[in-house]
Amino acid sequence: MLEVSRGVRVRDVMVRQFLTLEVVDPIERAVREVTASHQKDLPVASNRKIMSILLYRDIVKALS
Repeated sequence: MLEVSRGVRVRDVMVRQFLTLEVVDPIERAVREVTASHQKDLPVASNRKIMSILLYRDIVKALS
């Protein structure tokens, strides 16, 4: 994989449009978003500032 990645920039493969959650959103919204889209990790914002990333594995762990 290292050989194939030479010369490829992060900007060439990064996601430019993504779903975000607000810190006050219920976990049900996160579950709906990850099951309805290809995006499994969601930025979490407060007052339009990214506070954290909610990982899919965190959702699974919280609901287990």
